[in-house]
Amino acid sequence: MQIQALTLSVTEQELNELVASLPLGKNNIQNLRIQLTSDGIVVLGEYSALLMKMAFETLWEVKGVGSIVEARLASAKIAGLPIAMLRSVLLKTLRDLLAQEPSVRVVDDAIQVDLSKHAAIQKLRLGIHLTAVQCRPGNLVIEAGPPLG
Repeated sequence: MQIQALTLSVTEQELNELVASLPLGKNNIQNLRIQLTSDGIVVLGEYSALLMKMAFETLWEVKGVGSIVEARLASAKIAGLPIAMLRSVLLKTLRDLLAQEPSVRVVDDAIQVDLSKHAAIQKLRLGIHLTAVQCRPGNLVIEAGPPLG
């Protein structure tokens, strides 16, 4: 099966409902939430460490390539301050957290979700060719069409 035309719109509220269902307590992460902006996906929350809660904010730029939606870490802050030194720690934590997800992987400074592989896991052979992934205030739009050539 091949997608000939698809426009998927995901709201900020829908993403936050999904995030609320994640079991994050064992990772010392609290109040995790998503904001969709024209710059990308902003992930906000608090990390509990050493009897303190530290607010964090990350910005992820999104794009589509083939059947993969990629979110690249553009910036990260803790307590409002850039954390260039901790980028590798954050990415390793995400790599470990997502290791059990066969259609998701962390490559360099990006999270990649392979939609065709995810569909196959659901026993659905589906050819997906992304034509656009756009982040807008409050809304993420993913478009797919027939493969080129």
